[in-house]
Parts: sequence; C-alpha cells; structure tokens
Amino acid sequence: MPVPAAEYGAALREFGVPDAEVEFLIELFETNLDGRNAHVSTGVQDILGRAPREFSAFVQEAAAAATWKP
Repeated sequence: MPVPAAEYGAALREFGVPDAEVEFLIELFETNLDGRNAHVSTGVQDILGRAPREFSAFVQEAAAAATWKP
C-alpha cells in the first residue's frame, strides 16, 4: 500500500532523521512519484539499435567473457 510522502516524512522525523534530510526525501519522492515517470521510453533501443536487456544478463555475459579480472 502506498504511503504518502508527508506521512513517510513524519515517520522519519520520529526516528530522528534531521529536518533538512526529511524535506529532501519528501520532495524527492513527490517528484519521482507524481506520474511524470509513468511511461517507458524507447531511448535505449533508439540509441543502441537493439532492445534493452536485463542487467543480470549483461553481468553473466561479462563474467563469462572474463571482462572483469581481479
């Protein structure tokens, strides 16, 4: 169940989170959850010319190719 940002802020204050941080988080959540981010864009596909893939698939491929070495 979604929690309103102001209610979340009140809970943070009860835990002793500083007011400046609480205000920042309230604004952050209100901005990110106001509906502007509700659609999926095609930017990755447009730029790369292929469909995006899961990050886990990228990691598995990179590990198999020994891209990351200790």
